[in-house]
Amino acid sequence: MTPYISPGVKTVDPDFIRKVVCEQTGVSERDLYHKCRLEEVVYTRYLIYYFLHLVNPKYDEPGHLTLNKMGAIYFQDHTTVVHGIKRINNEMYDSRIKNDVETIKKKLFIK
Repeated sequence: MTPYISPGVKTVDPDFIRKVVCEQTGVSERDLYHKCRLEEVVYTRYLIYYFLHLVNPKYDEPGHLTLNKMGAIYFQDHTTVVHGIKRINNEMYDSRIKNDVETIKKKLFIK
């Protein structure tokens, strides 16, 4: 796999996050860009938002993504991003979500 760190920026490349999350969930990357509301597609987007938020640099650092920018990638509103991040955090007790998050963290080299 290609390097996950953007040169000069201490962050994970959003495209790499998308690729790793889609591999984990089995959802096509193309499906993420449709207004599809299928559970697996929505879950995959939420995981992507969660990891984008997790590795996002601070506001004044290079490479920072606002919630609006995160949502715009998949034609979603910033409130959808917030909801997705909260949903993953609040349902971490679910063994499937916990397993997916831990597996993706390992693939992204996040401790």
